[in-house]
Amino acid sequence: MKRILYIAMLLLLPLAATAGNDAKENGDKAYEEKRYSDAIAIYEEAIKGGNESKQLYYNLGNAYFRNNETGRAILNYERALRLDPADEDVKANLEFANKLTKDEVAEEYEIFLVTWWKAFVNMLSTDTWAIVAVMAFAVSLAGLVMMFLSKNSTVRNSGITASAVCFVICIIANFAAYSSYSRMTDNSKAIVLKEEVSVMSAPGASAVLTKVHEGRKLNATDETTGRWTKIELEDGTVGWVMNSDIERI
Repeated sequence: MKRILYIAMLLLLPLAATAGNDAKENGDKAYEEKRYSDAIAIYEEAIKGGNESKQLYYNLGNAYFRNNETGRAILNYERALRLDPADEDVKANLEFANKLTKDEVAEEYEIFLVTWWKAFVNMLSTDTWAIVAVMAFAVSLAGLVMMFLSKNSTVRNSGITASAVCFVICIIANFAAYSSYSRMTDNSKAIVLKEEVSVMSAPGASAVLTKVHEGRKLNATDETTGRWTKIELEDGTVGWVMNSDIERI
């Protein structure tokens, strides 16, 4: 019985991939024909159906941008970048869309080492870093075996060197894989989707702390109550916005 189910799953995989490809092609066709609302609906349905990919998010962002929905365009460019932070086309479109937002937000300062580490981690995907870590660990073990079993001093020295180098690579790759995974699963950022949103001092309060505008990226905390989410701005302002006004990346 298990074997039958396994075979059935294998048979369904190509169908799922084909469905995703068909949806993308239909969405691309609608986009080329300037039927942006139709393209959005097709891309959104494909993503909801489990066909999540950088390309679909990127295309969806483009369709939203053409449909004059800058906030949702930025949201989907950010989601595409989360899957592939090194994609230059996505970064360029996101930068252009951000220039059209009303809020001027200063870039967060990072020390050189943090910026360099992020760029290094983004060179490979999470899965690829994990594979590198496993392979490096295997070679490190092989080097230890060479060191203990070989009677040839040259071979033993080579084994020690290979084991030490690969062990260091294994550690670095593990840290990189963890960093990449943490970035992909981080849902603390959200995008403002409404033209103008009031940040309140408390859920349902009348005191407005400040206003934020469509496309603004916020720090959204896990603290929620009813229809409200607690957020934090770059300047340290902490307030509440309605859930319907933002969407987490």
